[in-house]
Amino acid sequence: MAHRPKETEERIARRRRDGRIIAAVLKVIGWTLRYELRDPHGVFDSLPHPHIYALWHNRLACSPLWYRRLVAPRQRHMGLISASGDGEVLAAVMGVFGIDAARGSSSRGGTEAMKKLLRALEEGSDVTVTPDGPRGPLYRAQPGVVQLAKLSGRPLIPARIELGWKVELRTWDRFQVPLPFSRCSLRMGEPIAVASDADDADIVRRLEAAMTGC
Repeated sequence: MAHRPKETEERIARRRRDGRIIAAVLKVIGWTLRYELRDPHGVFDSLPHPHIYALWHNRLACSPLWYRRLVAPRQRHMGLISASGDGEVLAAVMGVFGIDAARGSSSRGGTEAMKKLLRALEEGSDVTVTPDGPRGPLYRAQPGVVQLAKLSGRPLIPARIELGWKVELRTWDRFQVPLPFSRCSLRMGEPIAVASDADDADIVRRLEAAMTGC
């Protein structure tokens, strides 16, 4: 069952329209950005094998731009997006860039979203998860991403996007929006293999450290 915001159809339609407008603006800004990739472990050279990318929630704005630049159309991609109203906007944005959505979170629809992500990985699709989303705390990874790695057998790949010029919104995560002509740096960390009997807390600590320093 697909989870959706508990809102009227009119409100949902408006959110989707807003998402498409945001995507159009993001594309225009994306044409002006100065991209910089640091991938010392050759993550993108290993395509098309499916990966689980871990990215902080407030760095999502540039992720579809990098996806189109480095991955599409060689590889399908799916993102974990909450079933909230804000998630409806984000899902619409990602959809414009060809990124599928698994809707759910720890508070609502998490089990169904996990199954959808696992199925996507089995079918060869990459997956991106924001370990501190959708409600935080900021830069604190939740154990759900570790369970996804355990069940799928795929490693976690820490990713970090840095912007030279940006606006930080007044949201819980201080969401970052790139300004035109900014430098947009993507740094890929070393993949973290997760054994089925690995200690969740230890993997979470390693992931947080890697996402901070990669």
